[in-house]
Amino acid sequence: MRFLFGALLVCTSALCVVHAAKADPPPAPAAQRGELALDIEPGAAGLDATKIRAAIERELDAPTSAATPSSRAVISIRSRGEHRVLMTFRQANGRSVAREVDLPQEPERATEMLGLLAVNLVRDEAAELIAAMMKRAAPTSADAEPIAQAVAERPATDVRPCRRRDGYHFVTLGVDFAPFVGTSSLEPDHTVRRWSLQFAGGYSEGVHGIALSPLLSMTGTFVCGAQVAGIANIVGGPVEGAQIGALVDIANGDVQGAQFAGGLSFARRVRGAQIAGGMSLAPGGVDGVQLSPVAIAGGNRGAQLGLIALSTREVSGLQMGVANFAARGAPGPEDADERADESIRGTQFGVVNVATGTVRGIQIGVVNYADDTDFSLGIVNIIRKGRVGIDVFGSEIGSITGALKHGGKYWHYIYGAAYNARLDRGGFVLGLGAHLPLRRSFYLDVDSLAEDDGAFGPMRFLAQLRTIIGRRLVGPLAVYGGLTYNAYFTNDAATEAPMKGRFVTSGTSGSVTYWRWPGMVAGLQLSTGD
Repeated sequence: MRFLFGALLVCTSALCVVHAAKADPPPAPAAQRGELALDIEPGAAGLDATKIRAAIERELDAPTSAATPSSRAVISIRSRGEHRVLMTFRQANGRSVAREVDLPQEPERATEMLGLLAVNLVRDEAAELIAAMMKRAAPTSADAEPIAQAVAERPATDVRPCRRRDGYHFVTLGVDFAPFVGTSSLEPDHTVRRWSLQFAGGYSEGVHGIALSPLLSMTGTFVCGAQVAGIANIVGGPVEGAQIGALVDIANGDVQGAQFAGGLSFARRVRGAQIAGGMSLAPGGVDGVQLSPVAIAGGNRGAQLGLIALSTREVSGLQMGVANFAARGAPGPEDADERADESIRGTQFGVVNVATGTVRGIQIGVVNYADDTDFSLGIVNIIRKGRVGIDVFGSEIGSITGALKHGGKYWHYIYGAAYNARLDRGGFVLGLGAHLPLRRSFYLDVDSLAEDDGAFGPMRFLAQLRTIIGRRLVGPLAVYGGLTYNAYFTNDAATEAPMKGRFVTSGTSGSVTYWRWPGMVAGLQLSTGD
């Protein structure tokens, strides 16, 4: 069996030469054997992961290892209920096969059944290649026979509903007035309908075509095609195609396609579009578009749009709403290591934006909050791990300004107040700047500042562009200086020119008088996070 298992992992990625089964080949290095890796959810179906691993190794007669991102062949086991699991076998070439089964309540029998199921998955996936080689003795245990029979008789539960064929009984038409009031009471187990017509609900294991109802449409396990109802659609498993309900769409599994509902749309995970007039909910995440007044997802790759948009993992794309929230955590397991601290990879746009992790992109809103961010554009920006500084600086016109400087690694906002004793006036200061750390404790800032000296009287407005070089002296203390270019505007004819000299130019435009001149700035800064 060890040779056969190794042959499976090699043969499924290339053509298998038949006569290779006639004699055992010489031992191959571990890297060539394609050792099987196991990814077992802790406490799956209440069973011990160590005992499950031992049962699989015993039935396959081959060693296993713990799954890593580089594992080529992986069997994963996930709980789907108290006594139900989903087992998936993924090969190096990306092909996978899955089975979802109910387990016996006795832990010993349940563990043994998982071992047999692992053999069943491996055998089914490469039967056409190694049928001549695969000969396995039947279980000798009295309890193993009914377990193996149950595994063999249960229809395959593949990831995509439209690929399900084996083990199902297909009928052209099924008609129900209510569950089991109609043809559902006469249909055998595992019946799949091409056309399913229901009035107030019905039952079939699956739909491989179209399900219609003026009120309620119900399907037990899966839908491949379209499910349309005047009130609600309910599926006990995945959907590949479309659910269209006037009020409610519910899929207790993945949706590959679209959900459209006037009130509530729910699916474990969506690959496509989830649109609802009230709330859309996908705890497993959305790959595509989620649109509703309240949109909630366990991560998003695409766009999440709503009055309230909430994601419990990273949004990779666009999150837009009045209030947006994105928690940290990669949207998929393949990105878990490198993106574990990210909340947004793209754009978060709204009135209030909250990202509990890092924003790799931009936040645009009135109030923005993030752990760290490439850039946040708003009135109030709170960056928990960002730079915070207190600046005091003066200029050639005699103004002294005290300001708070706050932002990310390469950008900052400036909030302050200025006073000019010579002119006996002052005002509020707002600014936006870029920050570039240099070598040996030096840094370069390019800032754009606006000072309003006429908040309670005639218009008096100073616009300033400055470039400064700073150097940290000790601890948080830094000193800086640089050059400025200034423009001062007023509509008050009695206002004195803020600067006089040969380098000052002046003019008028309608009722507005202006002065322009180059200048200098120097200051001190106490900061953290730089």
